[in-house]
Amino acid sequence: MAGASERHNLIVTNLVLSLGTSLRGRNCRVYSSDMRVLVCDRCKGLYMRIPSLHEYLTVSQTEMMIDDSVRQADNSWLMRELVPANGNVSIRCLGIELDFAGVYDQVEFDEPTA
Repeated sequence: MAGASERHNLIVTNLVLSLGTSLRGRNCRVYSSDMRVLVCDRCKGLYMRIPSLHEYLTVSQTEMMIDDSVRQADNSWLMRELVPANGNVSIRCLGIELDFAGVYDQVEFDEPTA
């Protein structure tokens, strides 16, 4: 997205670095958020209709939270909401783990209002 926030760019950079390092030497490619995936221009939920998609992570830029959706054997999806207390983020389909804190390294959030 053109003109994305500093927070968004830090998270993307952290993810690209972590994924790239974890996947080095494997037949995998890591792209930034500027890569388009042609599915449909109506809604992101249609990604989950791609038969070869096994896991889908949504990383929040407003709080430290990652949604992890994993395709089940019956083609349904199991979604887990991950928070820092979960420690590492396991990406099962790739057999890797990302450091949760590393995803949000140097990302500053606004102080909560009382």
